[in-house]
Amino acid sequence: MTDPVRTLRDAYNTADPAVPLPSGDPRYVDCTDVRGNRDVVRQTFDTITWSDSNTAQLLTGHRGCGKSTELLRLQARLEEAGYTVIYFGADDDLDVNDIIYSDLLLAVARRIESELRDEHDIKLDPQTAGKHPALVRRGALYRRRLASDGAGTGSRG
Repeated sequence: MTDPVRTLRDAYNTADPAVPLPSGDPRYVDCTDVRGNRDVVRQTFDTITWSDSNTAQLLTGHRGCGKSTELLRLQARLEEAGYTVIYFGADDDLDVNDIIYSDLLLAVARRIESELRDEHDIKLDPQTAGKHPALVRRGALYRRRLASDGAGTGSRG
C-alpha cells in the first residue's frame, strides 16, 4: 500500500493516467454512476461467461480514462472464474506510431503462443505454421524489417 498523499504535488504524481491500476488497488475509484450506471467489468464478464458462442467486446475512451484499469479488473475476475486471459499493451511489442493491422495480428499470435508455451506447457505443432504460408511470410518480413532496422522503429516505404 502506498503512503497517503500530503500535498497536491504528491497526488498528481501518484495518479499517473498513463499507468493502469492493478486489480484491487486501493486508489481505484468506482465511476459506475458517471458511466450511465453500468459496471463495465460486470457487464463484460457476464457477456463472456454466459454466452454459448464467441463474443467480441469493444472498450473505448480517451487516453487516461481507465480502459486498461478496467481490463485488468476484468482479467482478475475472469482468472478467478477459471479462464485463461492473455493481456498485453500493444505498445509493449509494437511501435504504435508505425503500425499496420498485420503487425498487431502477429503480436497477438506471438503472445498467445508464448502464453500457451510458457504458462500452460502447451506446445504448438511446428507443422501448423506451414499450413498458413501468408502468416509465415508476413512474420519473416517483420523479422527482417526488425533486423535491418536495428530497433524496429523504421518507417514503412
